[in-house]
Amino acid sequence: MARSKKPRPPIDVELGQFCFTGQVEGHTETRRVLAWGGLPGEHVLVRERKRKRGTSIGVVEEIFRPSPDRVPPLEDHYICSSPWQVLNPERENEIKHDLVRDWFSQEHGIELPDFEVVGDVRVGYRNKLEFGFANTDEGVSLSFFERGGPGRRMPLESCCLGQNEINEAAQKIVKRCRAAGYESRSLKSLMLRSNQAGEVLAGLYVRDELPPPFTSLDDLEPLVGFRMYLSNPKSPASVVDRVIQDLGLAEIDEYLHGHRFSMTDRSFFQVNIPMFETALSAIRPHVLPDRPVYDLYAGVGTIGINLGVAGTHFVEIEPECTRQLELNCQRNGLEAPQIITSPAEKAIPEFCRDATLIVDPPRVGLHPKVVKALAESGPDRVIYLSCNPDTQARDLSILMPGYTLTDFQAFNFFPRTPHLETLSILDRKACTASAIEVSHGNSSDLNPQD
Repeated sequence: MARSKKPRPPIDVELGQFCFTGQVEGHTETRRVLAWGGLPGEHVLVRERKRKRGTSIGVVEEIFRPSPDRVPPLEDHYICSSPWQVLNPERENEIKHDLVRDWFSQEHGIELPDFEVVGDVRVGYRNKLEFGFANTDEGVSLSFFERGGPGRRMPLESCCLGQNEINEAAQKIVKRCRAAGYESRSLKSLMLRSNQAGEVLAGLYVRDELPPPFTSLDDLEPLVGFRMYLSNPKSPASVVDRVIQDLGLAEIDEYLHGHRFSMTDRSFFQVNIPMFETALSAIRPHVLPDRPVYDLYAGVGTIGINLGVAGTHFVEIEPECTRQLELNCQRNGLEAPQIITSPAEKAIPEFCRDATLIVDPPRVGLHPKVVKALAESGPDRVIYLSCNPDTQARDLSILMPGYTLTDFQAFNFFPRTPHLETLSILDRKACTASAIEVSHGNSSDLNPQD
């Protein structure tokens, strides 16, 4: 019989500054310590969760000297979902600004122009949440993974980052799952999406062939659509093998600057609508007038459609998204869209040099083949919106020999967490001056140089 490992004693450490990844860094005589739930200047005990290459990664267990910036967390499970709940909200944007500026400069050699982090620091903003499941004495419960733990799940009732309607619908679904006798080992995840009207769609992913929990959606408001998916138990991802149950609406609508977008429980869509509208307003002035527009990693077309340029080229990998994208183009009257269902790296279009390219990739950043294509023959202007400033800085460091970073902005899409979105505007060096003139309203022709 294998012996369980004896837990290591907690680490007594003085914490220094925030790391770009969101933890606070400290040092003992022998180890570097990265602590979740700590703040700069605190003297704490850290319970180690993981150890690698001379670094201990863990969670603050006891605080001997708290920071003046510490506030009580809003939830017991805050470390799992929003570890910056203990940081005074008035300090969050300033700290994110300094982390981004220093990371670009020190790690990637990119000096950023002056910028601010824009956005209210609040909760209840997310229009999408994904929960796991755990067993409790009361039956099956929602859960999140414990941060840094070996796959352990923490039971919970709700998440304060999510819109109220999402949490309300989630609890009603869990209640039905308990009544049906489900156990967590048969369940994979619960995905919920809402719109600003308060309607909620849900997708329940199960590992086993289970009897559906509902016969109708009566008494389940604000839930307006429910799908139960059989998902391969050998895959950790919530993928769809087969639809077991399909009730109510398949889609709900969301509006961005008056444009109507249709989405399902499986569509990609930005999670913070007010902040996304702010970012769209920041993007619009940088689109070269009367020039082609390319939208890579297009999702359901939220950026390209809002810009309203006829003939926009959209490239998106997910068939579910491109189906919605085509519908969204029709609903919003976008003329002659060119829609390609493909990974961006396999469908890199032949860019017109005088075009505007918009990219909004996932957290891993641009595919290396996309970066190579842009470096060699990219268009005059690249508008790069990113949910991961680290991978954006990596990509920019490769593109900068051929481009100039003419504008940079940051948006707090994810308050009470370490994450944010950044917007970079790149102009090809051979025509930077002309491109800037056009973007500020000069109607003279752009004369690109090879």
